[in-house]
Amino acid sequence: MTAWSDERIPIWVEPTEGEALDSWLEAYSRRLSTSMPEFVRFLGLPGTRLNRMLRCLTEHERQVLSRRTGLSSDRLTAMTLEPWDGLAVTIDRQTRRLIRPPLWRHSGNNTRYCPRCLEESNARWQLSWRLPWSFACTRHEMLLLDRCPKCGQPPMVHGYRRLRDIAPGTCLYGNRLR
Repeated sequence: MTAWSDERIPIWVEPTEGEALDSWLEAYSRRLSTSMPEFVRFLGLPGTRLNRMLRCLTEHERQVLSRRTGLSSDRLTAMTLEPWDGLAVTIDRQTRRLIRPPLWRHSGNNTRYCPRCLEESNARWQLSWRLPWSFACTRHEMLLLDRCPKCGQPPMVHGYRRLRDIAPGTCLYGNRLR
C-alpha cells in the first residue's frame, strides 16, 4: 500500500506508457478540473514552463513533483527528453533550450502527433513524438502529423483539453475540416 503524506495529492492519475511529462500534467489538471497554470501553482511550481520541464527537470522540480504526485524521480526523468540528451537532442542545461539540430532534423520544439492515438487516449501525448527521428505511428501505421491538415498551424499540446467540446472534423484551432 502506498503511504500518503500530507503533501501528496490524494487523487492519482497514472501516466500512460511512453507519455510525455507535459501531457501527464495536463491529464492530471483535467482530472482535477483545473487549468494547467493553476495546477502547476498548486503543485508548488509557480511560473514553471512546461516546455522546459519536458526537456529536463531541475532537481527542485523533480523533488516537488515526486513529493506531490508520488511518482518516482526515475519515472519523472523518463517522461522528459533528458535521457535522449546527446543522442537525439541536445539540451542547453543552463537555459533548458534545445540546441538547434541540423536543418534536416525535426527540432522537437513543436511535436508531431498521431490523431488516432490522441483520440483513443483522451489527448495523451507520447514523448517519442518529440524525438527527431519519429515520423510514423507504428500502432496505426500512419505518418505523424506536424501541422493541422486544414489550417497549417502546429499542434497545441497544452490547452488541448479545451478541444474536448469541439466536434470531430474540426481542426485544432476551431476551423471546420469538411
